[in-house]
Amino acid sequence: MYVDAGFRLNGRDLRKWIHKKREDGQAPGSIHNSAIAIRKWCKVFDREIRGAEAELVSAALLTASKRNKDKRRGSAPGISWEDAEQIAELAGRTGDLRGLRDKAIILLASDAFLRVSEVAALNVEDLTFNDDGSGGLVYLATSKTDQLGEGTVLFLGPQTQDALLEYMKTIGIKSGPLFINERGPHAGGRMKALAIGHMLGRRAKAAGFKGRFTFHGLRRGSASSMILAGAATQEVMDSGRWESEEMVRRYTRGELAAKGGVARYRYGIGK
Repeated sequence: MYVDAGFRLNGRDLRKWIHKKREDGQAPGSIHNSAIAIRKWCKVFDREIRGAEAELVSAALLTASKRNKDKRRGSAPGISWEDAEQIAELAGRTGDLRGLRDKAIILLASDAFLRVSEVAALNVEDLTFNDDGSGGLVYLATSKTDQLGEGTVLFLGPQTQDALLEYMKTIGIKSGPLFINERGPHAGGRMKALAIGHMLGRRAKAAGFKGRFTFHGLRRGSASSMILAGAATQEVMDSGRWESEEMVRRYTRGELAAKGGVARYRYGIGK
């Protein structure tokens, strides 16, 4: 929260801010910790929020805890294959270089379960495409879970291949960093992970999705989509390069429950 010099922050202002963060889908723990920091700032630099105003803040925090109780701090909503395609398609409709780039990033990360740092590190040379348009491959020289540094090869679908080729043709790159800044002081340079993460949040919001979306949501959403399509947990682990089955189960527990024993054997769902 930015506070102008001379502006006196009060409990009503903080309450409005808490409600805004709740509506944005932020986790209660994050809202609570931020509110504590703001109140400490007020006590030291402005004036302490207390009395009736403090009660307003407490009530707002309680509401946030109740309504956003299913959102853990640090977690982000999953972005399914269908949602990723919708967000990417809307980005690409602009027809400009930024839109084509963002479309390619979203589809690529959704297909290959890529982390934002992995997307930022990609070079054109890491991509291989099939001449018949049936898809391609992306090579990761390093990965968070690749302790031996052997590299990983991941599949890209036809629509992802098309999006990447259109972007590369438009920008005119044949080697070097794959995703670059198209304008600004760093134009022509490699796009940073932070900028890629912020891009996804903006594109998701523009497509009508509500909540606090992070890049990790693409990995979670792809995992959920695989489970719903009938994939085994091990297959999801291999695709997402997770070392722990527990991590996959944590991300897809809702989908696993919907395809579990009661759903299948009592109600014939998911057979």
